[in-house]
Amino acid sequence: MDRILSFFQKSLFRQIISLTVLFAIVGSLLFILLIHILISENLQTWWLADLKSKTSTIAKFSTSSLYIDNPAFLVELSKQLEFDKSIKNVIIYNLKGNVWYKFNNQDVIELTKDETANYILKFKNVSEKLTFYTIFEKNSLFAPIVLESINELTGEALYGNAPQGNAQIIGVAQVILSDAQIKNNINLLLSSTIIIILSFMLAFLFVLSFIIKKMIKPVNDLIKCSGRVSSGNLEGRVQSTVKGELGTLIYQYNTMLDSLQSYQNELYDEKNRLNLILNNMEDMVFMINDDFRIEYMNPAALNNFSPQKDKLCYEIIYDNSSQCENCPKLKIFEMPASKAFSKEQQIGDNLYEMKYSLILKQDNTKSILAIIRDVTEKKQLEEERAKAQKLESIGILAGGIAHDFNNILTAIIGNITLSKMLAGQDTKLLLRLEKSEKACERAQDLARQLLTFAKGGTPVKKFVSLTELIKEIATFCLHGSNVNFIIDIPEDLPMIEADPNQIHQVFQNLVINAQQAMPKGGSISIKAEVVKLSETSGLACLAGEYIIISVKDEGLGISKENLSKVFDPFFTTKEKGSGLGLSTTFTIIKRHKGCIYVESEEGKGSTFYIYLPVTQSINNKIQNNHLEKITTQSLDEIKKDLRILIMDDEADVRDVFASILSHLGFKSEEARNGFEALDLYKKALEENKKFDLVFMDLTVPGSMGGKEAIKEILCLDRDAKVVVSSGYSDDPVMSDYATYGFSASLPKPLKIEDVKEVILRLFSKKDTN
Repeated sequence: MDRILSFFQKSLFRQIISLTVLFAIVGSLLFILLIHILISENLQTWWLADLKSKTSTIAKFSTSSLYIDNPAFLVELSKQLEFDKSIKNVIIYNLKGNVWYKFNNQDVIELTKDETANYILKFKNVSEKLTFYTIFEKNSLFAPIVLESINELTGEALYGNAPQGNAQIIGVAQVILSDAQIKNNINLLLSSTIIIILSFMLAFLFVLSFIIKKMIKPVNDLIKCSGRVSSGNLEGRVQSTVKGELGTLIYQYNTMLDSLQSYQNELYDEKNRLNLILNNMEDMVFMINDDFRIEYMNPAALNNFSPQKDKLCYEIIYDNSSQCENCPKLKIFEMPASKAFSKEQQIGDNLYEMKYSLILKQDNTKSILAIIRDVTEKKQLEEERAKAQKLESIGILAGGIAHDFNNILTAIIGNITLSKMLAGQDTKLLLRLEKSEKACERAQDLARQLLTFAKGGTPVKKFVSLTELIKEIATFCLHGSNVNFIIDIPEDLPMIEADPNQIHQVFQNLVINAQQAMPKGGSISIKAEVVKLSETSGLACLAGEYIIISVKDEGLGISKENLSKVFDPFFTTKEKGSGLGLSTTFTIIKRHKGCIYVESEEGKGSTFYIYLPVTQSINNKIQNNHLEKITTQSLDEIKKDLRILIMDDEADVRDVFASILSHLGFKSEEARNGFEALDLYKKALEENKKFDLVFMDLTVPGSMGGKEAIKEILCLDRDAKVVVSSGYSDDPVMSDYATYGFSASLPKPLKIEDVKEVILRLFSKKDTN
């Protein structure tokens, strides 16, 4: 029974069809039963009516035969009755109650005389008209044989003395019915009726099922669509034009699916975005349940820790076999979900920042979201940044000191140079002055290094001979040490266009590093040659002609781990090193459009390769010839009445400058700042005594310097010749003076040769050959 109920409960269509069929069957059975009852009664009534009519006819037909007592007339009737299957027998009784005639001798129960008399009596009591009156009893029909009048007979003479007047009963006719035949006829009729009813019922069920199927098709579609939805497919929609409550339901269902589809798409996009973030973030992400088991690890976490499912957090992260001391779990589980808890913790050699927050799930369980970030480099960078800020502060201080120091050196060197000229033939005095000058030159190198350290420096390029520069640096740096040097540089090595001060610092750093790499002594080999690089050379240099200088030592070498870091700022393996030497070297070479590489093997020394671009040979030749002509050219060819203006905020510098110009044969006027220089220049123009040359200090603290004054002067005189001078020899204005409107640059400290060279360059006659 349960299975049957389960079968019907599985489908609404089954339920509707089953109930319909059940009602149809029950209704049909009831209908058949009703029809059976009605037909049985009606057919029986109909058959009885028909037999009663036949019985009355037989009774009438037997009247004359009974009256004349001659059954011969009934022979023909008997033959006809043989074909009537509904009549089993016919018995004619006379008034005496005797059987007068019997159609056949089948087993029948004949009436007694009393019974016959009783029927005659009944006929007489019912009505005067007895002809068609019949009685149905004992499966027989009884009808009176009545003689109504003599005229009813077929001839008067035939009957003799016939009674006259009212009708008289002369006998009783008993027609015994064949009940089997009647039942067969009734059953046949019932069978036909049942067949018709069943056919109608089947047709009705077919039409009904078709109608029901059409009616519940939207419901079936809704059920199928719901099945797809339950499996996660939200694409299907119920297509139906049904109206009413079902149509409203389908519309609301489709609307619900559209909303779910929209939400699903949003969730899918959100999931993809979240996965993209989690998969690409460098931070390690963990989800940990309340049993300390890891539920999720992002790729960064998987790359750093062993990806073992259901492992405990302290086993994977801390490599512990038991719960950590001061575990933050209880603290996190007591926090609101909107807050986070973070701490820093050292694990091995690395420092990690750990941020924890609480996650509340739909099933009311809790998990911990842990985001772990390796902040080792960040802390190192912060330390390096603090160190850099300190160095920057020191650099600013160093730059200011170098500027003031160069101004002081200008006064000292200038006075020493003038003193040498005034010393004449005093050998001892000249020797002392030369030693003082050498000391000042070393102080000048120190100031130059301070400036490079302070700013990095834009190159103030000149034509430089590397041969002499490298020999001077190696001799100076290795003097008195246990390290010797071998220099292999061809004499015809082309000159390069570079900042001599910065290139000096590059090779000085490399030589000092090589010396420090050989604490037990050794040899440094320096070689140089010209090479041509193609675009496929694999070096970070443009194609062209370069001078390659190699500096090789026999020292301790550099490990593979540190080889890629040697040019990083603040990287050093020395206990007292700053980590700025090689990084400054790298920056300087890069600013000269060159490149630098290192080869090293631990225990076998290191070799640094420097590539510096060669200036075109024709330009070298032209430049060298021009320099030679300028150097050999005499100031006698330049008019001595040049009007020269000196602007500098330092009185000692102005005094030395004026003395140098006076020694060279020129007169000058002085100004303390840009404002005074402009006033003097305007006045000279008004008096038609313009200055032929102006030397201007680049910066004047608290007042107008040369960088601002040049703009005003050029507005007054577009042909003005202005030379910029500064103790900040690495300032961009010094290297790119023409862009700012200056005619030349003159770094401090000043030398008489430098002043003479600038004047010759600006006022010498051009070689027309």
